[in-house]
Amino acid sequence: MVERRGRKSIPLHNFKKYLDVAGHFYQAAKDSLELDYWTASGVLIVHSAIAYSDALCIKLSGVKSVGENHEDAVALL
Repeated sequence: MVERRGRKSIPLHNFKKYLDVAGHFYQAAKDSLELDYWTASGVLIVHSAIAYSDALCIKLSGVKSVGENHEDAVALL
């Protein structure tokens, strides 16, 4: 597969690793929320969403966004 700008090829079977990471970030965000660590919870939920997005893109197309612009990830989705 030819690499496109802002995208990186990832073997399809690796989607599970990203899904696991997303779950860990999500659980940590929930735990932080219970402790009233609002900023930490917010940062963790954003990272969880990014990892979920990566997992979905990898599973469906074998690529993930690697750009600095989050709109690139949205376009890839």
